[in-house]
Amino acid sequence: MAAVVATRLSKFVHNALSSKYNFTERVLWSDSQIVLRWINSKKRLPVFTANRVKEINNFQHTYKYCPTAYNPADLLTRGITSRELSNSTLWWNGLVWLSDRDNWPNCELFDTPSCEEQSNTSWDAMTTKVEETSALNLDETSTYHVASHPPADIRSTLPAVKDYDMIHQDISGTELTRDNPLIKSPPEVVAQIEIPVGIQHAIDPSNYNSLNKLLRVTALVRRFVSILKHKDNVPRGQVTADEINQSETEWIKQIQNDRFDDTITSLRGNNRKYGPLVKQLKLFIDDDGILRCGGRIHNAPIEFSTKFPILLPNGHPFTNLIIRHDHVRLKHSGAQTIITSLRQRYWIPQIRRAVNSIIRKCVTCRRVDGKPYQKPLTAPLPDYRINMVPPFAVTGVDFTSPLFVKSTNNKETKSYVCLFTCAVSRAVHLELVPDLTTRSFMMAFRRFAARRSLPSKMLSDNASTYLSAADELHDLMNSQEVKDLLAEHRVTWTFIPKRAPWHGGFWERLIGLTKTTIKKVLGRAFVTFDELRTLLTEIEATLNDRPLTYVSTNEDDPIALTPSHLLHGRPLTTLPYISVDDEELNDPSYGNHNALNERYRHLSHLQSSFWKRWSTEYLTALRERHRLTATGIKTNSIQIGDIVLVHSDVDKRMKWKMAKVLKLIYGKDGLVRSAEIKTSSGKTNRPIQKLYPLEVQSLDCLESTDQLPGSDVPTLPDNHTTDARPKRKTAIAARRLIQDCMKDL
Repeated sequence: MAAVVATRLSKFVHNALSSKYNFTERVLWSDSQIVLRWINSKKRLPVFTANRVKEINNFQHTYKYCPTAYNPADLLTRGITSRELSNSTLWWNGLVWLSDRDNWPNCELFDTPSCEEQSNTSWDAMTTKVEETSALNLDETSTYHVASHPPADIRSTLPAVKDYDMIHQDISGTELTRDNPLIKSPPEVVAQIEIPVGIQHAIDPSNYNSLNKLLRVTALVRRFVSILKHKDNVPRGQVTADEINQSETEWIKQIQNDRFDDTITSLRGNNRKYGPLVKQLKLFIDDDGILRCGGRIHNAPIEFSTKFPILLPNGHPFTNLIIRHDHVRLKHSGAQTIITSLRQRYWIPQIRRAVNSIIRKCVTCRRVDGKPYQKPLTAPLPDYRINMVPPFAVTGVDFTSPLFVKSTNNKETKSYVCLFTCAVSRAVHLELVPDLTTRSFMMAFRRFAARRSLPSKMLSDNASTYLSAADELHDLMNSQEVKDLLAEHRVTWTFIPKRAPWHGGFWERLIGLTKTTIKKVLGRAFVTFDELRTLLTEIEATLNDRPLTYVSTNEDDPIALTPSHLLHGRPLTTLPYISVDDEELNDPSYGNHNALNERYRHLSHLQSSFWKRWSTEYLTALRERHRLTATGIKTNSIQIGDIVLVHSDVDKRMKWKMAKVLKLIYGKDGLVRSAEIKTSSGKTNRPIQKLYPLEVQSLDCLESTDQLPGSDVPTLPDNHTTDARPKRKTAIAARRLIQDCMKDL
């Protein structure tokens, strides 16, 4: 652990100061010979030790042995007196020989020749070997691979490679000497690094979404290499089945050698310490060099590949392509069917998790049975619901379903109830209209405003009647005749998101109460329009007398607060509080000026007491929830640019429209509540609960999932275009090579 901490500290210092200083070498010292043995060991180590040795060796540095007598840390760990510590030169000044490289201590067990000697020796040996080989009369078609880490002067003349900093160059019929431009004088420091070889370093399987396409491209690449090597019997034309099988076998062997290198080495070397993976799966290598799993069904009358399946690593892009291929081949079946099919030939650790991950990312499956975006946490009540304002200053409006009434000629006609409800006092006002035309609604709105006062804000859903009425109301308020009258009391019309009735829950609840009361009173009665209007007026008075607070059984407690108390100061369906006889009415002093002022003060005080009870009893009761646990998420998963399905209550799911998210609408708590989308029929808005994502993540997303309103959002220029498919690494490397060649010309 001390070596790991030292490596991490060295890496931190290097990253912090590399921009200011040029580090040529990093040396760390340790007095533990066991740790130095582990670091330089090529043998299999315990898992705990191997993981830390791997982390140490991933950072380029040199570990040297420090004798115990020169280790300042031992002064405190092994104990020292305060007097000795105060006089200790080793503790206060450090190692004297540390700044002088010639006086560094040498250890025969760990110290090797200097880096310069190794570099010159390796370079000379490699050059001599190539010179000797080139002196032979070999065929001109022979290809030699020179793999090394070239010096800076050579590396600067070579094209930049993004994936790895190593050169894998083919030299055909070329004599390599020190006079050759490809080989310069030996560098001061040359690090011998293994060149990554294999098909996975030439073709990236993560850039493909089809197994067949990957195997066909691999077969064509193998065919091209065979043509360059002038091999005989190279097939032409279409890719054959044998080439596809060879490409698949090549991919499997390369992946196994990459992921299970230690296991394969142990099996081939007959090492008794195979590891837990070999013992658990009874692994063995077949005649083709493929790692297979054993078992107890050797004698079963099934195919060889089923009895001994091929081991594939979980999470590898090639493994994901195999799973996706079987998922499509089996007509997008479920996880169990795909697992059964895969185990006929392959053994994938944690296969169920891998299959479920591929199914969740399948666009076709998400279109058929995908889930919508999770709804956010319940938002707090808006300010217009909890502020003390005059009744009907903020009003919600909605229509009921059609009611059938008797016309003058005894025919059946439709009528509708237009409900106006106060967002603060919860009072209702019912108007009966003959149809849903804009003119009928405007007449009902004028009657409501004349009786209840003109509201300052109207709330409704996105019904087409309201949209046209809002336009007409907007033109009416902006006309010259009424502009002066409504200059200080303009009505603001606000629409909730489409197909989101829960945003207007405070009027939807009263719509349900009104319809239930009408059903109970009318039953199957067939009444006229005037009779139904009279009945609605009585129902309105009854609904306004419903209790808003707790109804106590104690006779000493005040009566429950009702909307009528806030509107009129008393209930409408009960007798007045004060009874006046005839003698008091004939008394000339009963209605004098002082008595009327006293009565006015009493009524004002009574009205104030009702509103005080509203704020202390009704508002505090709104804190309670009827659900035991709060539902919803606290993060934003929807993003701008997502492709979604729009839920429809009428059409079947396969006929739902696709849309693109254009804008996110945030609540005051920073969570996305709804979104503006674009469909084939135009732009609209929907709550996120009605949107079903088709993709895991959008390519042209402009926001992060946890972005809040008001934060900076990166903008793109108007002429910016987003490619449907990202550039491949090989295409980027080829383009850079062409640019470098053009610069040389």
